[in-house]
Amino acid sequence: MGQNATHAQPKTGGLPLTETLIAPALQRALDERSYTELTPVQSAVIAPEAMGRDLLVSAQTGSGKTHTLMGKVKEGARLGEDEGARTNPGLYVLAARDLFAMLRAWEQRHEEGAGRTGVPKKGTRRLAIVVAFFEIYGGKLFDLLNNREELKALVDARGDVNVVGLSEQRVSGVEALLKLIDYGNSVRSTGSTGANSDSSRSHAVLQITLAEAVADG
Repeated sequence: MGQNATHAQPKTGGLPLTETLIAPALQRALDERSYTELTPVQSAVIAPEAMGRDLLVSAQTGSGKTHTLMGKVKEGARLGEDEGARTNPGLYVLAARDLFAMLRAWEQRHEEGAGRTGVPKKGTRRLAIVVAFFEIYGGKLFDLLNNREELKALVDARGDVNVVGLSEQRVSGVEALLKLIDYGNSVRSTGSTGANSDSSRSHAVLQITLAEAVADG
């Protein structure tokens, strides 16, 4: 990752950690490993101009991609079982927490749209989180939340690619989202490689959509 304080290395061009604004969890992880500066790649990822862009990560089997995204759970446990089972939350868990925290904050700011009964008034804007999960395997698409039903990717008149027949499920909280991820991963296509006896043999796409609806009253 970054330059290690115990081994003198030539300057890599990365930013010193004292000059960066990074998440506390990442800062603690870097401190524990005695990192003193970010690599040029890490510096580019947290640069302000990179905000809102997609991040593509490519690495060989067994290098830690799944561990980074999914985190670590107790032996025999699953990601979505309970908070105590996750000994080291991955990016999925951290992102889910932030997403629902922001949603709750938005709801609190707009709660004046509800009456005394707590029922939203007619025309009140509401937000919901909707999830879809599919895999690309052998040149085909399969719905991981609907019995691996085969899907079709079609291009519409505007040139946009649409996955036809993809099911969506609304989730109400972090645990519900993680349980869907657990289920989807359990039905993914897997196989053995020289580096991993249970490697994913497909590309999986998890879509999390923030949908807006208007209450009927």
